[in-house]
Amino acid sequence: MFPYLFPFGSGAFGGSAMAFSEYLQFRARCFLSVWTLVQPYLLLMFAVRSTTQLYGGHRTKVVLERAIADYRKRHPDASDAKLIKHIIKYSLPSTMPNTPSWHRRNLQDLLALVDRWGLPTHFLTLTADEFSTSRWEEVETLEDMVRKFCSGATWRDAPAENAYLFHRRVQMFMREILRVRRGSKASGKGESGVLGRVQHNVTRYEVQGRQSLHAHILLWVHPDDVDRVSSEIVACVPAKYIGKDGVCDEHNPNCPNSRECWEPPSDDPHALSLFDHVMSKQVHFCTPIKRPGCRKHGTCRYGFPWKPHDSPVPIVDPATRRYVYYRPSWAHRNVSPYHPTVALLWGAHMNLQRITSSDWSFYVLKYAMKTEPCGNLNLNAASRIALGLPEDQPGAAFGATYLVKVISAYLTSTALSPTLAFLGCAQINTVFMSSGVDFVCSAPPTTRTRTVFQGAKLCACPVDVYSLRPTSLAHVTFTSYFRDYRLVPAKAPRGVRAGMPRAAAGLTAVTAAATAAAGGLAAVAAGGLGAAAAIGVATAAGAAGAAVAGAAARAAGAAAATERDGPVLRQAPPGGELVGQTQDRHFNVYKLKEPRIVRFSDYNPASDPEGYFYNLLLQQVPFTKESELISAANGSHTYFEECRLRSLVQNTSDLEVHLQSYANYHLYNAQRRQALLAALLGKYTPSEATDDGDELNPEAATFTVNYGGLRDPPQGAGNPRGGGAAARVDSAALRAALAAEFEDLDAMPYTDAQAATVEAILRHRAGVIVLTGGPGSGKTFTTKKLTRQLRQMGKTVMLTASTGAAAVRLSAFATTNHGAFDLPSGNVAMRSWVLGSSDVHPKAEALRAADVFIIDEFSMMTDAQLTLILTRIFHACHYATLDEMLADKLIILVGDHAQLPPVCNCAARAGHSAAVLRAAAPQAADAGPDHLPLCESCHIASNPFFGLAPKYRLPASVRHAKDPEFAAFLDIIRVRPPTAAELEAVFGRWSPATTLTPASPDPAACSPYYISEDMVALLSNERTTVLCTHVEDAKSYNHAILERLAATGAVGSVEPCPLQHDVPARSVAEAGLENWLRDPSFRTIEQVAVGARVVLVENCDLHKGAANGAAGVVTQLSYETRDDGLRQVSGVKVRLTDSGKSLWVGRRTSEYNWFSGVKYSKHALPLTLGWAITAHRSQGATLTDGTIIHARSVFTPGQLYVMLSRVTERRLLRLVGPLRPDLFTPVRLPNFVQIDALAEKQRALQAAAFAAAATAVLVATATHPPVAPAMEPTALDGLD
Repeated sequence: MFPYLFPFGSGAFGGSAMAFSEYLQFRARCFLSVWTLVQPYLLLMFAVRSTTQLYGGHRTKVVLERAIADYRKRHPDASDAKLIKHIIKYSLPSTMPNTPSWHRRNLQDLLALVDRWGLPTHFLTLTADEFSTSRWEEVETLEDMVRKFCSGATWRDAPAENAYLFHRRVQMFMREILRVRRGSKASGKGESGVLGRVQHNVTRYEVQGRQSLHAHILLWVHPDDVDRVSSEIVACVPAKYIGKDGVCDEHNPNCPNSRECWEPPSDDPHALSLFDHVMSKQVHFCTPIKRPGCRKHGTCRYGFPWKPHDSPVPIVDPATRRYVYYRPSWAHRNVSPYHPTVALLWGAHMNLQRITSSDWSFYVLKYAMKTEPCGNLNLNAASRIALGLPEDQPGAAFGATYLVKVISAYLTSTALSPTLAFLGCAQINTVFMSSGVDFVCSAPPTTRTRTVFQGAKLCACPVDVYSLRPTSLAHVTFTSYFRDYRLVPAKAPRGVRAGMPRAAAGLTAVTAAATAAAGGLAAVAAGGLGAAAAIGVATAAGAAGAAVAGAAARAAGAAAATERDGPVLRQAPPGGELVGQTQDRHFNVYKLKEPRIVRFSDYNPASDPEGYFYNLLLQQVPFTKESELISAANGSHTYFEECRLRSLVQNTSDLEVHLQSYANYHLYNAQRRQALLAALLGKYTPSEATDDGDELNPEAATFTVNYGGLRDPPQGAGNPRGGGAAARVDSAALRAALAAEFEDLDAMPYTDAQAATVEAILRHRAGVIVLTGGPGSGKTFTTKKLTRQLRQMGKTVMLTASTGAAAVRLSAFATTNHGAFDLPSGNVAMRSWVLGSSDVHPKAEALRAADVFIIDEFSMMTDAQLTLILTRIFHACHYATLDEMLADKLIILVGDHAQLPPVCNCAARAGHSAAVLRAAAPQAADAGPDHLPLCESCHIASNPFFGLAPKYRLPASVRHAKDPEFAAFLDIIRVRPPTAAELEAVFGRWSPATTLTPASPDPAACSPYYISEDMVALLSNERTTVLCTHVEDAKSYNHAILERLAATGAVGSVEPCPLQHDVPARSVAEAGLENWLRDPSFRTIEQVAVGARVVLVENCDLHKGAANGAAGVVTQLSYETRDDGLRQVSGVKVRLTDSGKSLWVGRRTSEYNWFSGVKYSKHALPLTLGWAITAHRSQGATLTDGTIIHARSVFTPGQLYVMLSRVTERRLLRLVGPLRPDLFTPVRLPNFVQIDALAEKQRALQAAAFAAAATAVLVATATHPPVAPAMEPTALDGLD
C-alpha cells in the first residue's frame, strides 16, 4: 500500500526512529502542498492510518479476532452484516477517533467531570466565517494563496488549512479571551476573562455541512460570576427599530425585521460594528415548512420565533425549559442569544446559553459528545490488495477475511470529510478537556482481562495493587484508595542516573534518531520529484525533524509523568502527604491534597447486575484479599447475595437509594430510573415487607419505582422464599397461579354483545385487533374472561397497560407498557432504541414465549409507542419481517377511543406556539371546540397497523343501566356536542336563582344539580369526589374539604408537609434555584391528616396496587424532630382502596447539581389529597358515591365526556355552574367513523324513548322542581 503515499513516483517507508503515525502527521501538516490540497489524498492517508492501527497492531488484531470468535459462538446464525456492526460498535479500540468506543469513552469522562464539578453553567458555540462579506482576514489570505495553485480555487479547496486555522483561533480565544488554563492551573482562582472566572471547560469540534469546523464548549463559570455573565447575554439588535414601508409596529409578531428596518447607531464605532455583526451573523432565518432544515417537521426546532422578554435578567421559559434573554419587542424575535464582547472578539456567529435543568443539561452533554454522521455499511470485498492485507492462511478456522471486512466496513461506513481526515492524521483531538480523567478497571474477576505489554510484562491488576496498600490504610475502600492516594516508586528506575529524570535519559538519542529520520524521509520522498519540489520537501523535512524531536521529547516526558495504570507517579505529587509504603515496599503512597478525577468500570444494573453489585462492594467494603468479598454464608456465591448479607440491600428501599446514586451520575430522569429498577427487580427479589408495611422504614426513601410486574408474583405462606440471592417462584407454582387467575369469573356469563365480540376475536389466530367500547360497557370484565379462555386453550398471554393504575385494575401479573417492552423516554432515546439490536434484551425471552399480548387503555398510546412495541416484539423473536411477526403473534388493543387523547411533544410545541400567538393577539376565553388541539399525527389512530386492524365495539353500558336517559345522553356527547335543549332535558335549566348557594333561603326549591363554588366543601363528606378540569381548582377544593372535615372530627388534626431542602437560606444558590424549589409538580401535598383521602402521584409498588393514581386513606403518620425542635411529618401509612393493602410512603428526593461539584436536594411526599382530582386522573374509574363536577373550561377533546361518564347515575351528580354546548368537544378519529356509525343506529332506537323522557323531564322541571335524593347536603344552620 505504500506506493500510494508517494503520488509523484515510487518510494517506501523504511521505519527507523519515526513511527508511521508520526510520518502521516508530518505529511498532514505540510500545508499548501499536494498532501493537503488534494482531498482524496487526505482520505487515503486516514484510510492507511486506520488500517495500520486495526491490523498492524498485534494487540488490536488479537482483540478483534477474539471478539469475532466470541460473537460467532454466541450467535452462530448471525449474518456477516450483524456481526460486523456489533464488532464496530463494541470492539473497535477507543483510541481510534470517531469510533463508537471513542465517543463512549469521551461521554463517560464527561460524566465523571460532571460528577466532580457539577453541571456546566453555560453552553458556548463558536462557528467559522469563510463566506460572509466581513469574513476573517486569514481566510482572505488563504484563498489568495490557494488561487496561486488554481485560479478557480476557493477556501473550500483547502480543508486542512481551514481546519488548522480554526483550531489555532479557538486555542488563542480560550487562552487569551476566556483565560482558561489546563490541569492544576484550571482552578478558577486566577484572572477573570470576558466570561468571568472559567474554572473548567470541555471543547468539542464538529464538522458542518459546508465542511468547516465549529466548536461546542461547555463552561463551568465560578458561582459568583454566573448571574453577571448570564445577565450580559442578549438576544436583540443593538439599534432602533423604524419599520419598513410604513410598518412600524414592533409589537406585531409578523413585523419585518430586515436590515432596512433598523436605524444603525452612528455615534459609537463599536456599536456600529456590533450592529453589523448581529445583522449579518446572529439573525436566524427559518427554512420553509416541510423542507430540509429547522422547520422540516413544522415548527422551528430551535424555538424561533421567540416571544419578547423586556427584562435584562434572563428567566426560564416553562414551555421550553430554557432561559429567555433580553428581547424588548417582537422585532428581535429571530436573534440568537449572544454576548456582545465575545461576538466582537470572535468575529463570527456564536451562541451562548445558560444551562438550566438536568434534562437540558443531559441533552447538552450528549450533543457535545455526539458521533459524526455515518454512511451505509459496505461489506463488499473492499479490496484486500488495496488495503495491503494478507490472504487467509490455508486450513485456518477463520483468517483475515473478517478483519478485512471489519476494516472495510469501518472505513466505508464512516462518512469522513477531508476535514476530519486531516484532524485524524494531524493528531488534533476533536475533544479537549481542561482536566484529565483516570480510568481504573474494576471489573469482576470472571470478566477481568489483563494487558500484556511489549516484553511480556503483565499489567498489574488494580485489585492486587489495592490489596498491597499500607496497613495504616486497611480501613480505606477500593474506590477511595484510587481517588485519594497516589503511588510513587520507592527506588529510581533502572538506567536512570541519579538526579536525572527518565525523560532526559533517552532524549538525546530520540532527538538524533528523529532528525536522521526526517533527513531519510526527505531523500526517499524526493526520489520521484523534480529539483524544485525536492528542495521544498527537503526543507520541510528538516523542519519536521525538529518538530518530531520536540514531539518525542513531550511524549517521553508524558511517559515519565504517568504510566498506563494511572495511579503510579515518578515523583511525589504537589502537596501530597506521605502515608507509608506498600506491603511489597515497591511504592511510596501519598495522600493527595485534592481527590483526583477517576472513573471506574461502569456496569448497568439492569444488563449486568453482578458487575454493578461487585462495584457496590468495592465502594463500601474494605478488604485485604479479593476472596474476602464472598463470605462463607453466601451459598449462591453471587455479589448480590453478598450485598444482602452485608446489609447493603435489604429491601426495595435500599435498592432505590443505590440506584438513585447511579441515576444521578448518569443524569437519568425519573422515568429512566424507574425503568432501571423495574428491570433489576425482574432478576432479583430483595427482602420485602409484609402486606401491612410494618417492616418498612418510613424514614427511608419512598419506593417511587415502576416495578412493572417484573418482580416475582405474590407468594403465600405455603410458598416460602428460597435462600439464594435470586430466589425464584417455582415455575409450576407460577403456571398454577396464572391458570387459576380470574376463575371467580367462570360463574359470571357474558352479555350477548360481549359473547359475540369474544367469539369474533377468537376467530383471529394472529394480527392486531382493536376492542373498544364506551365507559361501563364491560371492557375490563371481557378482557379478564378472554384472558382466562386463551390460557385454557394453552396460550401464553402477556397483560400490559398504558398506566400503572390500569395495570393494577387488570391483573396482579399485569405490567406497564414501558416496563414490559422497555419503551424509551424522549425522541433521542427512541431513535437510539429502534436502531439498536434488541434480540439479547433481558426481557426478550418473555416476549418470545408470549402468544397473545393484551394491551389496555390504548387511547393513551401514541403512534410511535405502538410502532415501538411491534418493533420490540419483532427484534426479540428473530422474525424476518414485521408481516411474519404479525402472522404469528396476536396483539389485542383494548380501550375507548373517545376518551382523553395522549399527551405528545407536538401538543407541547403547539401549546408554546399558541401561547406566543395569544401574547400577541389574545383570543376570547370561550373559544369554540374547534380550537382545542388534537394531534392526529401522533394519535394511535394514525398508525397504519392500527388503522387496518379489525375493530369490535361493546355497545351497551352496564355501568349506566340504572339511568338509561343519562346513558343515552353520554352516547350523544361521545360523538358530537349536545344542544342546549338536550342539556336542559338531562340537568334542567340553569339560572342564578335556582343555583344552590350558602345564602339560599330554601335549598329544597333550588336545582338538584347546580351549585356554587362555595357549596363544594359544605356538601362534601369522606366519600365525595370532586372532578375538576384544572389542577388549581382541585388543590383549592382539597384544602377546603380537609379543613372542614377536620373541624367536624371526621379526620384527625391537620399536619403540615413542608418541603425539605438543604439549600442555604438567603444565598446565591437559593435565588438561582427558586423555580426548582417551587416546582408544584414535586411538592404535591401541603397538608395531611389521619383519615384523609390521598392519591399516589408515582408508581410505588404495583405488587400491592400502589400505582400512580391509586387512591387510599391515611391510617398512620410518622414524625421527625427538626434541629429547631419542631415536629414534622416524615412518613405516611396508606391503606389502598382497591387492594386493601397498606404501605408506608416516605419522602421522595430530587437532586440538583449546582456548581463546582455542590449538590442540593429536596424532599417531599409523593402524595396529593384525593377528594378533588382532575379529569385525567379519573379516567378508568367508576364513581358510585356523590360526585361534584367543576368544568371551568376545557383544553383537550373528550375532557367533559370522561368526567360525566365516571358517574353511574345522574342523581349522584352536582354541577358547579352551567354546562354549555361549547364545553363539549368529542374525539373525532377517521378510523372510527364506521364503527361510530353502527353505534348511531343503536342510539336511533333509543331516540324516541329519550325524547319522551326529555319532554317529561322538562315539563316536570317547569311545574315541580325535583328534590335531590342522593347527596346528603350538609346542614346550613349556623352559617353566616
